[in-house]
Amino acid sequence: MNNQIVYLAGGILLLNGLLQKYAKDYIKQFFRSRAEDQDQQMDIVIDLLITCFVTILSCSYYILTQSNKDAPQQQQQPKIDESKILESIMKKRRSITPKDYNDQLIDDQDIQHILECANTAPTHGKNEPWRFIVYKRENLNQFFTFVKDWYKQNSQEVFNNEEDREKAMKQIDNKFSEIQKASHIILLCMKRYANENNIMPEWEEISAVAMSVQNIYLQTAAKGFGGYWSSMTFAKDARDSKEMRQFLNLDNDEDRVFGSFVIGKVDDLSKFTRIPGEYKKKVEFR
Repeated sequence: MNNQIVYLAGGILLLNGLLQKYAKDYIKQFFRSRAEDQDQQMDIVIDLLITCFVTILSCSYYILTQSNKDAPQQQQQPKIDESKILESIMKKRRSITPKDYNDQLIDDQDIQHILECANTAPTHGKNEPWRFIVYKRENLNQFFTFVKDWYKQNSQEVFNNEEDREKAMKQIDNKFSEIQKASHIILLCMKRYANENNIMPEWEEISAVAMSVQNIYLQTAAKGFGGYWSSMTFAKDARDSKEMRQFLNLDNDEDRVFGSFVIGKVDDLSKFTRIPGEYKKKVEFR
């Protein structure tokens, strides 16, 4: 648009110069031959000037309006308040169990994105001790079968009597039947010595894994899915066993399995409500 204005002004100046140099005498003769006196000549000059001015003004307006029409509209975008967006996600985060999931599956790309975000969790020394094993719904029975077989093979060491065994196995069957409705489960593991050159206290590595799970929670909520962290206490003996670590390719006796994150689709995340206790009662400023 600015270039067109410059071109227009230049053209006007050029035209004025040409008229001054070549047409001045001709115009004088033209007026004298057609006007009887000086007043009439002045009237004609004024009329001509007005006509030229209006013509130039009209051309200028047309060029400017066309330029604005053709130029892309650049509207200033409102500033995004990221803290409010994060607060909203935090407040709608819920622990939602499979009984509230629908039968729809979550795309693997969404699960990968959730775990990519989990990987950004804070970690002392950048050890990143978290490890995730993902099972799709179609493969859940592989994990369930391993757990049940483990209890069959270790029932004498784990249970005091047959009644305890039957009670425990019934609870495990019920839990696995419930989890079958999940789209995916993510086994939550910790590599105790993820970086052998930078060994941190165990509690710090456990905390890092917990932070990564919080990221899973938040991204799950942001996507409108349901999920919860199952500690798998119903199968804690199998969870903590050496065989479980081997099954999950955890090769150190100090590696840990902290249960699983169970995730699925829900029809309406907003219907799940939670009112936390007053934060001021848990805070002290000094």
